[in-house]
Amino acid sequence: MSVADDLHAQALRLATSGRLRQALPVWGEALRQDPDHTDVLVALGHALATVGERPKALELASRACRLAPTSAAPWHLLGLIALDDGRLQEALEALTLATQRVDDAHRAAVVADLGRALVAAGQLDEAARVVADVDTAAAHLVAGHVRASRGDVDGARADFVRAGELDPDDPEPYKRLAALLAVSDRGLARELARHAVTLAPHDVEARALVDGLG
Repeated sequence: MSVADDLHAQALRLATSGRLRQALPVWGEALRQDPDHTDVLVALGHALATVGERPKALELASRACRLAPTSAAPWHLLGLIALDDGRLQEALEALTLATQRVDDAHRAAVVADLGRALVAAGQLDEAARVVADVDTAAAHLVAGHVRASRGDVDGARADFVRAGELDPDDPEPYKRLAALLAVSDRGLARELARHAVTLAPHDVEARALVDGLG
């Protein structure tokens, strides 16, 4: 392994243990050692996007795409940054390229993010199609959103419940359920919204749901 590989592994350990800020300079040094290390470019890009430094993340993602145009990971990162920035057409193009290049081990995550982008772009039928056979929390959130928009409350509820089962520490399924049940079962909706706040105390949307439900 090269010095850059060793530093990359060290940064990954820091990031996965919740010490993302400490991982950033380690990835920076790895990139100094090997400026064309695609895995480092992508990992550091994700980290920078997470801490709100999207312009720098975009620069790294674009560079990684030029260096490894047949790899899925750079296009996935590029698509996520564009989606967060509201550049939906760019997001759809990059995420579609990622799905065409991704291996089976990472397909579910990329497909779910493409589904999110399609929902944001109002392409609900296509969003439902791409996540139809994916059993992950993120995919069920997309499917639930589509079903809720079509008035299929029972189907949406089943998707959001499944998302919560697959990822019980994510506040998003509980927020979506709370919003879905706000009229039909206000008491349960209030409990779900409060649970979402417990999981994510600084989540503005979850707190707004709690306030709105009383």
